[in-house]
Amino acid sequence: MSKDINRYTALPPSLRALVLTNDVPSSAQLLALAQILPSMTAQLDQLDADIARVQGELLRLTKSREDLAATIQDLQCSKHPVRTLPDDILRVIFEECVPWCRQDGISEESFPDHCSLDAVYAPWTISHVCRNWRAVATSYPLLWSTHHITARTTGATLERLQERIAVIHKRSESLPLRICISNDVDAPLFESLVGSCGRWKCARIDAKYLDFLATFQNREFPLLEGFSFCWNQYCEASIELDFAMPALRHLEYWFADFGDVSGVPCHQILVYKSIFSDLDYVHDMVNLQKLTVHRSTWYNDELVATPDNLPTTLAHLVHLEIIETSEFDDFITDYNEIFKRFDMPCLHTLVLDTCLPRIPTGLPSSLSNLTIIHQTTGNLDHIFSQLPRDLQQLHIGGYDPASVLEVLYARTHVLSRLQHLQLTVKYNSIGAILQNPTKDALESAKERNVPLLETLSIFFDKDAASREWTHKVRNSMLGEMIEDIEAHGTRVEYVVGEHYFRT
Repeated sequence: MSKDINRYTALPPSLRALVLTNDVPSSAQLLALAQILPSMTAQLDQLDADIARVQGELLRLTKSREDLAATIQDLQCSKHPVRTLPDDILRVIFEECVPWCRQDGISEESFPDHCSLDAVYAPWTISHVCRNWRAVATSYPLLWSTHHITARTTGATLERLQERIAVIHKRSESLPLRICISNDVDAPLFESLVGSCGRWKCARIDAKYLDFLATFQNREFPLLEGFSFCWNQYCEASIELDFAMPALRHLEYWFADFGDVSGVPCHQILVYKSIFSDLDYVHDMVNLQKLTVHRSTWYNDELVATPDNLPTTLAHLVHLEIIETSEFDDFITDYNEIFKRFDMPCLHTLVLDTCLPRIPTGLPSSLSNLTIIHQTTGNLDHIFSQLPRDLQQLHIGGYDPASVLEVLYARTHVLSRLQHLQLTVKYNSIGAILQNPTKDALESAKERNVPLLETLSIFFDKDAASREWTHKVRNSMLGEMIEDIEAHGTRVEYVVGEHYFRT
């Protein structure tokens, strides 16, 4: 490797020649080395000291600069408009961070998906930002009035969880409570929640064991309007509920066998949802207005005793929803049985969301609003032949719009009364509906002066479906058919997203 000879200009000539060659140093050169090295070493030490001093100064200056920059930023932040927000605006913002506080009812979706006792989530985190935010958050009961209690809380002991339960009860003390208790909550924590049951407005309980309900015996629930209970383990025991629920109107059972629970004021129930549960509970709900049946049946094939063995009359029932994803015919028999065991003279809305393309027999003549959602398609002509004569609104999902329109216009006795038709289009089905439908049925309907629909609503499950519809279907035969319908007085609507499969 070559040497930088410019470094050696300050050396005596004899030493300069020594470092530039590999010669053996002479006695004179060794003497010169002994004289010069101490002074050069001292000079090196001085340079190291100077460098350390300069580096220290650089660090000091750098730290001073960082502190000044941080101070400037803090001063600039002090001018931020958020500091001028009044408390009522802060409360609205905090509600956006805790959206479940605005919800009502007992549906699972209306509760947070995490444990409300976990301090890494709002509203706990809001109260840790600053003194003012803490004061606003902790004094706003609405933020603390909806709880989802689970055992999945990071690093918290039972004692700590019980302390947090006491905190949220205190911070929400002026409001009724909505509470959801998961099935991983053990008895000690479960019992800690009972003290607030007098303030419960809506309760959703997934209990490990049926006897967990015994914790509530001899207690009063004066505000309880909605109650959902799920059995998570099969239990042959039954329990008599001995507590007052004068405000109960909304009830939901999961995996309940008839006779498991008694003492519920069934005559008060206006809305009932049965999920994998015994439908014989319904016989006592004489004031029921809305019934949802999801994979439910009669665990006991014997009929509940009624006067003269006549069907139980549900005189106030106006809305019935049947949901079934099974591909077996057994359930068809079960939901046909619903119309045999119950007389529903005022039923006007029926929702059928089933896998098999079947229509139950014996539909009430009062029915005016029908939703049919089939996961597998069937014979539309056969389905339309079973529609009630006074049907005014029909919503069909699972079938291509062209087939529905052609069958509908071919059945003039249905078209003459139907006012509103809703069709649901899924994104992955648009390719299949681009077959070439004929307009013979429409032309035939015009010739017979059959009244046209008031509205035709086409629902899309996502934005992509509406865009593909606009790009492909509008210029197809189906698109021309819809344009003709619109030209003859029918209002055509296209709806995306939130109205998907809604009635």
